[in-house]
Amino acid sequence: MRRHALLAVAAASAIAVAACSPIASPSPSAEASGSPGTSPGASGSPEPSVAPTSIRVQLPGPIDAEFAGLIAAEKLGYYDAENLKVTLVPGASGADVVTPATATNGPEFTIADVPELLAAREKGSDLLDIAQLFQRSGTIVMAIRPGGPAPTSTPAASASSAPSPAPASMCDLKGRKIGLWAAPADLEVTAALSSCSLTPGSGYIRSQTAMDASALLSGAVGAEEAEIYDQYAQVLEATNPASGQQYTTDDLVTYSPEDQASNTLQDAVLARSAWLTATGNSDVAAGFLRAVVKGWVYCRDHQEDCVQFVVQAGTNLGTTHQRWMLNEVNALIWPASDGIGNVDAVQWQRTIDVTLGAGLITKRPTDNAFDGTYLQSATGELTVGGMDLQDPAFQKLVVAVAPGGR
Repeated sequence: MRRHALLAVAAASAIAVAACSPIASPSPSAEASGSPGTSPGASGSPEPSVAPTSIRVQLPGPIDAEFAGLIAAEKLGYYDAENLKVTLVPGASGADVVTPATATNGPEFTIADVPELLAAREKGSDLLDIAQLFQRSGTIVMAIRPGGPAPTSTPAASASSAPSPAPASMCDLKGRKIGLWAAPADLEVTAALSSCSLTPGSGYIRSQTAMDASALLSGAVGAEEAEIYDQYAQVLEATNPASGQQYTTDDLVTYSPEDQASNTLQDAVLARSAWLTATGNSDVAAGFLRAVVKGWVYCRDHQEDCVQFVVQAGTNLGTTHQRWMLNEVNALIWPASDGIGNVDAVQWQRTIDVTLGAGLITKRPTDNAFDGTYLQSATGELTVGGMDLQDPAFQKLVVAVAPGGR
């Protein structure tokens, strides 16, 4: 359900996020080494003389601001404070879909969406969601308002994808040619369309598209699946042929699966139960989550620092694209009414319902795939130390993208 192909367990390559000094910001070094309850002794981590524990984190795609909190945890020394050596393993965009289930030498942690987790567990995996980072889904359907680019597809397809008055809701996309990602990454959108009694062929014309904005920009489709933090920005970074200027938000209309109660939970931290229960690993999991939570809190409060951290980590996308991405990703995490990493019961059940309705799972789970034990261990001392893990007043910043996202 994101811009990347769903998770491949074995990535082609791995990177360790290189440590470096943070750019100017209010006392990040104090946060890393001396904030209440975060010193190695206070958190129960091994003494500095003990060799750090090496762990790997499988990502669903390339390094970018979707994972800024994990990158910041390295840059600011939060992993060091937990005596951890963390390697982020980027996923290969466009890779075959492989369930993140039971690779014998797989990563200790995985970032993936909850429908993926549910499907893996039905197939026998012991994966657990131990921290639900994204509290909201970033999936949308986007369309260019009348006056956008003329379609370049065949005459028959052009008739169904030509610009027309902007539909008021997802249900009003009837008859449109809609660009969707390969199943099951189209889960939320197809579920939303189905709730409007729209099916491929009779209700709309389905066109499988790449996980970018090219089909919409060329006029090949009249609407396209996207993530608000990525493909939507790709359109804003492009030139509107009607004006000769960059597209603006006024040129676009968006629809959310949430309007049809079809959105699902994304970006969770997963780990295998067998690994978690092995000697010492519960402390490793708590230490990792504590560092990641602190990283995301820092990226909430020092957004521009974290944009630069991501750029320094070697992303293949431009700085203003990363700035847009982090601003929107922060809004998927914050505010966190139950505290970052905890799961909302209503959204969890909705995710199960949508996943079941789409056939990604065949029966309703009888056990709980979320275990907040490790998160509670990780965040208890941070709350006592005064760290705000909810931020009910959170508001997005106003940011802009440059041509091409540079």
